[in-house]
Amino acid sequence: MRANKPVRRPLWRWRSNPMRRREDVIEGWVLLATWAVIAVGAPLAGVVVGQATADGLAQQQVERHPATAVLVRGPAATA
Repeated sequence: MRANKPVRRPLWRWRSNPMRRREDVIEGWVLLATWAVIAVGAPLAGVVVGQATADGLAQQQVERHPATAVLVRGPAATA
């Protein structure tokens, strides 16, 4: 006699359930959308901020130039 194996249903949560509330379905979709935005938005924000930082540092490097200083008078006698 064969034992009955449980049937795997990967999308069992999406089936019709009389105890499932509308709010639970909305919460599930909102959570899924939030994680999708985080998964796409965070790396995108990192690339944008990194590029802006690199551009700013390159601009500072172009604008700055070395200068020499000359001591006009000696140091004060008392500190």
